[in-house]
Amino acid sequence: MSDETAFLDALKANLADDTTRLVYADWLDEHNEPAKAEYLRLVTRLPLVDDGIDLSSPEATRANNLGGALPTEWQETAAGRFDVVMLGYVDKVRAIMRVRVMFEVSLESAIGIVECAPNRIVVHTAFSSAITHLGRLAANTGMVLAVRPCDYDGPLSAVMFQVLVTCTPYEGDHDPTEWRVDPERDERATSAFYRLVGRALGIDQSAAHVRVTTTSFIPEDRHSMKCLVVADGLSLLQAQQVVKRCNPFVDVNRSFGVDCHISGRNGPNL
Repeated sequence: MSDETAFLDALKANLADDTTRLVYADWLDEHNEPAKAEYLRLVTRLPLVDDGIDLSSPEATRANNLGGALPTEWQETAAGRFDVVMLGYVDKVRAIMRVRVMFEVSLESAIGIVECAPNRIVVHTAFSSAITHLGRLAANTGMVLAVRPCDYDGPLSAVMFQVLVTCTPYEGDHDPTEWRVDPERDERATSAFYRLVGRALGIDQSAAHVRVTTTSFIPEDRHSMKCLVVADGLSLLQAQQVVKRCNPFVDVNRSFGVDCHISGRNGPNL
């Protein structure tokens, strides 16, 4: 294991570990990575105001500008120590619709996320990503938001996400039909489920088979659909990454359709 891998693994395990982050910054300086080193030092000392980080400060401006030129994946691993906090809202309907569109969740999930304010609506992300989310959420919605370090005093519940996959068998011109009508087609669809889950979670087919067979279900009111919660208790970024690995999924036989989407819920303090 390289020194850099050890640093990143330690920071991934403890996002608030600024001691390791500063030692890593010194190591980056020694290895001709001054921009990354400066960025890590900045994110450990961003000035705070009552509700969170002073986003108008020179330090915040510099950190955001540096972040725009650094690899996103590296930032999330090395400095994903920020939350976007929803403190409240002025226009509830606008807030719900913005959350629904931005996070691509159902109306029910969006309502639940907004009504649970104050909460941590985006957790464990890089500073520039937090600024982007805050800007998009706040624009013309009246939402009251702040960016805080994940170890900020007075923890609030975090909005966590789950990734749900549904598989619908078709017959004729893509009219949905019930499961257990065509065993051969159902077997092909289920095998596709295994492949999709394996790819989404980075597990082998044996483990994917176990997950699908033990946790999938057919809704009582939708016998043409099989559902599976692929992963639960994820941050928004993690959920989006799982969905990205799931989609697009192509059924070459066009005998079934697979859909993958995110739903949100208020989770425990993290």
